[in-house]
Amino acid sequence: MKRSLLAIACLCLAWNISAAVSATQKGENIILKNNFMEVEIAPDGGRICRLINKVNGVNMVTDRMEKATRGGARDRVLPAFMHFIYTKHKLLILKNTPQEVQVQTFLRGVEPYKFVELTKVYTLKQNSARLDIAVNFRNTPESMGDTEIGYGAHNFYGVPNAKNMIYIPMANGIKKFLPSESENKKYNNIPSRGWIGVNGPKNAGLVSMYDFSYSDIAYS
Repeated sequence: MKRSLLAIACLCLAWNISAAVSATQKGENIILKNNFMEVEIAPDGGRICRLINKVNGVNMVTDRMEKATRGGARDRVLPAFMHFIYTKHKLLILKNTPQEVQVQTFLRGVEPYKFVELTKVYTLKQNSARLDIAVNFRNTPESMGDTEIGYGAHNFYGVPNAKNMIYIPMANGIKKFLPSESENKKYNNIPSRGWIGVNGPKNAGLVSMYDFSYSDIAYS
């Protein structure tokens, strides 16, 4: 069993202590919202297909129909990438109170990984600009053997169709750049801390944080 934790924090200033948090069904998708953000989770890849910064109304996720650029926190499981990425997760609202909501996405792999289960739990709290994502792998007893798997996530964060500045902490300082064809071919493989930031128009931005102890590589 393997667990890791991701988190997304919107860069915004707001204060409304009376606003509750909620989770609602929208077709196959589930929407989480509080006074800071509105997050829509879709079954494909258990991904975030929309993330609205409610202070300025800006969407911070690119989610096009092309499979290569779809959302945030979309599973990238190695070496079983193609066995997980196009399979729909089962979505379930685990908790829905005015103080906290939790949504679970669940997926069981296909051959040769049919005994591997992948669960994610999204947690959003009242008056918090942070969305937590707990990731859990389970190799079920039926496998009768060890399975080696690594977890990564594809995150297409940033204001769609706009210039977004990316920030990655490196051993020699924070790397700051605009995504481009040349930059996309570079692997920033010496991350020094567990976060990556993005800032777009209208000062809309977010920071994606992850458990640095599990980190291997960060790239754009």
